[in-house]
Amino acid sequence: MEEAGIQTGKNIELMRYEEESLIKHCDLVATVSARDAFEAKKLGASNTVVIKEPVLPLDLGKSYDKSKRIFFIGSDSPINRNAISYFLDSIWPLVLAKEADAVFCVAGGICASLSGQEKNIEIQGYTDDLANSYRNADIAIAPIKVKTGIYIKVLEAMSHQTPLVASPEANWGLEIPDGIISIAASPELFAEKILLLLGSPELRRDYAEKAFSFVRDHFSEKEVFTDFIKILSELKNDRHFLGTEIIKESSAIKTENILRQLKESGLSKVALYGAGKHTLRLLQQVRWGSLKPCAVIDDSPVGKSIMGIEVSTPDALFSKNSKIQALIISSDAHEKEMYHKIMKLKGNHPLEVFTLYM
Repeated sequence: MEEAGIQTGKNIELMRYEEESLIKHCDLVATVSARDAFEAKKLGASNTVVIKEPVLPLDLGKSYDKSKRIFFIGSDSPINRNAISYFLDSIWPLVLAKEADAVFCVAGGICASLSGQEKNIEIQGYTDDLANSYRNADIAIAPIKVKTGIYIKVLEAMSHQTPLVASPEANWGLEIPDGIISIAASPELFAEKILLLLGSPELRRDYAEKAFSFVRDHFSEKEVFTDFIKILSELKNDRHFLGTEIIKESSAIKTENILRQLKESGLSKVALYGAGKHTLRLLQQVRWGSLKPCAVIDDSPVGKSIMGIEVSTPDALFSKNSKIQALIISSDAHEKEMYHKIMKLKGNHPLEVFTLYM
């Protein structure tokens, strides 16, 4: 980070010593990239597994006949501030010299570091509709100058059908082949690749489609968690509970992916089926946003509410006054049984039904 002009204010050597001490006491070390796994093994890890960030590719129905809107999103972190300064100082002038009406669109907490007086810039601030921001973007950029972990913004752009120009540092932990995303190591090359994409709708579509296919094939939940669960199952029997908890964590991630899909489909009324501990955990772990469940459905309710949400029987789903549009089955032990039961009751009713484990 210091190479990029970012002061950490921490003793890196002490941190490395502490990491080594902790790693030697672990049965399994999970990392977000193969590079980090390699470093963990050097520090004495006996078992490592790479857990990539799972993503849900979203078909936005993007149009590639627009042009000249370049998108960056990020928090107000030192790394993102450094990245946006690098772009505005060294790359953006080169782009505007050739495309004077190009617009740089910025979203997220990073907007706090901008004055709004920068040339040809659109400050979007925090957004509740990330899909719409990507839908209106022609190109996404990741001009990161620090090698660390993985950068979610890279996968995010790919999963939203948006061609990406990125620095090698942004791709460091992911190692996505150049040609699926566009890699540029210098300001001149970065600007050149942006201009190339701006000038060709066909090239933008080609990059977007290849990136979309890549994350679908390599960053699905199955791809991400299979090796992790396999290694956990091979550890000592007294580690089984840990493996169970990891599986439960993945159900929260899948629920959030379902919510994104529902939001894209315009469905806003969601219910959970099951009023047990599984549902209580989901209500606590999942980032529900505007799609917090309006009801909990249970075959044999023992209370009127759970965490302030009304509990009803399945009949409530299909009453004339029901506004529920989607149902997520919330059970790890009885999901299959509950799914068949609700599908039989549903008949031709337009209720969308989702499972977490089947």
